[in-house]
Amino acid sequence: MRRFVVAVFLVPILLVSFIQSPANSAERVIKIAFQGPLTGPEAELGLGQLQAVQYMATKFNQKNKGTLKVEVIEVDDQGDPFIAVKLAPLIAEDLSIIGLVGPSYSGSTRASLPFYKEKLLPLISPSATNPFLTDPTSPFFGGPVFHRVVQISAKEAVALANLAELGITNPRTFLVSDDQSWPEFEKSFTDTGIPLVGSVMAKSSSSDHSSIVQEVIAKKATAVVLLGYFSTTSKIVTQLRNGGYKNRIVLSDASADPLFGSLVGSNLYEGVVATSTFGALTSLPKEIQFDYKNTVGNSIPSYGVPALEATKIYLDCISKGSFTRSTILKCVDTYSGKNLMGESISFDTNGDIVGAPFPQLIMKNGVWVGLKNDDLKLTSTSSSTQPVTPTVLSFSFISKKIEIEIDLSKGATPDSVYIQLPGVSTKKIYAIIKGKTAKLSIPLTSSMFGKALSFRIVSALKNIESKPYLSSIDIPTQQSGADIVATKVPSAPKNLFYTRTEKGHGITVEVDANKNTRSTDTYLYSTDLGISKSDAVKGLTIGSKSSFQVEIPSGLIGKKILVSVYSKNAIGDSQILPTTITPQSLETSAGSNSAACQKGSQIRTFESLKCPPGWFKR
Repeated sequence: MRRFVVAVFLVPILLVSFIQSPANSAERVIKIAFQGPLTGPEAELGLGQLQAVQYMATKFNQKNKGTLKVEVIEVDDQGDPFIAVKLAPLIAEDLSIIGLVGPSYSGSTRASLPFYKEKLLPLISPSATNPFLTDPTSPFFGGPVFHRVVQISAKEAVALANLAELGITNPRTFLVSDDQSWPEFEKSFTDTGIPLVGSVMAKSSSSDHSSIVQEVIAKKATAVVLLGYFSTTSKIVTQLRNGGYKNRIVLSDASADPLFGSLVGSNLYEGVVATSTFGALTSLPKEIQFDYKNTVGNSIPSYGVPALEATKIYLDCISKGSFTRSTILKCVDTYSGKNLMGESISFDTNGDIVGAPFPQLIMKNGVWVGLKNDDLKLTSTSSSTQPVTPTVLSFSFISKKIEIEIDLSKGATPDSVYIQLPGVSTKKIYAIIKGKTAKLSIPLTSSMFGKALSFRIVSALKNIESKPYLSSIDIPTQQSGADIVATKVPSAPKNLFYTRTEKGHGITVEVDANKNTRSTDTYLYSTDLGISKSDAVKGLTIGSKSSFQVEIPSGLIGKKILVSVYSKNAIGDSQILPTTITPQSLETSAGSNSAACQKGSQIRTFESLKCPPGWFKR
């Protein structure tokens, strides 16, 4: 599992004014948890939030060394309510955990709440915006334990509607929502009364949104409002612009992330506008931004800001002597203080934040900044030859560098190729292109050794960027002298697991992570599903696991299907792992076999009744 590494630097800047607790003869350890997606398709958001929580805990522990120490428990619900409902009882019963930052998503929050309410575990969510969570008339009301440091989606919907119509005489707004818990948000938007010329839902698992582009243009929309996370909306924006749509594009807060502009190319996003439930990152004091980057190694992600704030509230309460669930819940309920931007915040009786900012943002030169009155002028873009999507031919570990060779033979040769390491830095490292291949060299730091390093490689041609190549590398433990190079084909994948969630049909396998036979890519095919080996689907590999999301026709639900999975590296292909699965409907999947397991501070589920080596069953 990919992990952020928080490196501690001693700095002279005191970021948060915590009240010093009385000195104790021994250091008191206090546990708070973070719950969100740490693996799976939405891991980018959850890992960014976890990183922010860990940063605040690190700063607090530095200041209170010898008296108080905060330990962060990591709860990986993958943004999936079915996983959240399995983990929540275990967290609720662990009374050593006195507060929880999260859950990240409204669906996971709703699934977890009955267990947390029963055990009175306080929750402060940095991103769950659904109105029903703080509506006393709703069966999903989170009182008295639930609080959030972001504005509810109903308020954001009004801001989005106003932004879509701003300065337009005869607005024709088109609404696009993704499938990640957005039906309620869409209802909030339509409740504003804004006239719509069209409304569709985009599958987050799909990379082709051409039908949406065609419909938007056919309806002559003056503005497109996209509700969803940047992993989906970035694809839609790219295809809208490359498809010739030049009018206004409005994004919800879930897309107002610093990585958004770099995902495909900032030139395509210039002039795109968005709302934010917790302010622009640029409004944070410069010393906080500087210290965070120096301490952690990358800039604060947008949803890292409310995660910082949620953690700060808990730490303020702990500093005042709240060491139990009951005392910290009372402290949070009555909290009145300043956020990191110096503004007063508190909670109302239902758990909603009072006093949080709600700005409008615009993308300029790849950065979100505050919107000004004369900013709504879009930069026109034109489509051109699409550059080839890069693929990796080989990895080599030489001294303290990773050398990557990239294949550019299956399309138009790009002008440039670069790599980004999202969990480490947003900085682009450019390759040297020679003909139809390119070579990248990544310097390794001490914090990278022994970790799974996720990366994305992109090619560009005439300011048009390719689809990114996404994968990860297992970095070996630091060696003295010897270079590490894959010398044999990988062993066949093993331990294939099938799971059915709200997001679709998922298949996960364990792949070879041995330093000498490491798997580079993993592929799945199935004649039963109409996928030949020549058209095999590539999996998303993180560490020693590779996962697939596959479309299964309704006529095959409940029937046995043969799927085949194999791995490859620069040396060659592995043997094939053939396995029969029986696809389930969503209604019959809730009781699927799984185990909740813990390793150190990490808690997650595995689609097996047994925990992997190094994990113990909770």
